[in-house]
Amino acid sequence: MPASPPPTKRMWPGCLIGMLLLVSAAAVWWLIVRPKLALERERTREAALVEHLHSLVDAQQQFYDEDLDEDGVYDYATASELAAQKLFDAQTNALYRIELEVEAIRWQATAEPKDGQGRYFFVDHTGVVRAQTGTFAGPQSEKLAPDTRQDPNR
Repeated sequence: MPASPPPTKRMWPGCLIGMLLLVSAAAVWWLIVRPKLALERERTREAALVEHLHSLVDAQQQFYDEDLDEDGVYDYATASELAAQKLFDAQTNALYRIELEVEAIRWQATAEPKDGQGRYFFVDHTGVVRAQTGTFAGPQSEKLAPDTRQDPNR
C-alpha cells in the first residue's frame, strides 16, 4: 500500500483560496460597508442635534411668551436661565459644543462638532436651523428642512 502524502500538502490550494476569499471579504467591508456605516452614524448624530436645536427654539419661545423670569419684560433667555427653568441644557449634547448668544429681542446659537468633523449648525430667533460643512454656520448658511412639529405660521 502506497504511503499517502502528508495532509498539509493537500490543504495548500484550499487554504490559499480561503485566504483570498477572506482578504476579499475584508476589502469589500473596508471599502464599501464601513463608509456607509460611518455616513449613517453621522446622519443619526446630526438628526439628534437638529432635534436638540428645535427644542432650544421651543424653550426660547416659551421663555419669551410667558416672561418666565417675571421681570415684566418679554425677552429671551441666556443658557443659564433656560437651564434654571429646566427648559434646555446646552451641555447635554456630548458630540457638539453649543454656544448661545442672547440680546433682548433676538438670540442665536451655534453648534460645533467637538471632534471638528462634520457639519456646523446655526439657529436663531426665526427658528430656522442652518448648516455648513467644514466651517462655522451662520445666518447665510444652507437652510435645513423645516421643523414639522411647529406651527408653520410662527
